Amino acid sequence: MKEIYKKWWFWVIVVLIVGAMIGGTHNKVIYRTKYEWNLKDTKISEIKFDNADIEKFKYVVLGVENKENDLESGEYIVKTNDNSQASFIIYVTNEFYEDTSTLPEPYLGIVQGFDNSELTVELEKGQYLYLLQNPNGQGKVYVNKK
Repeated sequence: MKEIYKKWWFWVIVVLIVGAMIGGTHNKVIYRTKYEWNLKDTKISEIKFDNADIEKFKYVVLGVENKENDLESGEYIVKTNDNSQASFIIYVTNEFYEDTSTLPEPYLGIVQGFDNSELTVELEKGQYLYLLQNPNGQGKVYVNKK
């Protein structure tokens, strides 16, 4: 009986296995496990109050495994730097909201610099993390996977 490596079908199987291994690693999507507030990522929105006052605020939306460079799903710690004026409102939603005034209430929590508060957030594939900086807020917010 011939050795198995001398059979033509053996080499076809080897080529298919190696091709599948190379193809599988080549198409892997890269997700982030941390985010730091960055002004180039921010968008501007407005809050309209009942007395007709309007205040502008900055916000960032981070997707969770919706496309490459999104956050990886899992448990995260959201916190600010030590700037006493740092204040961020945190929302987690199951759908994307172009207009932040339609974000569903209640928000998940607030992190602030004056009390070094932090928030633990469980993010699942397909969700969105909204980081809203109060109109008079300063500082940065950090999102790091546990």
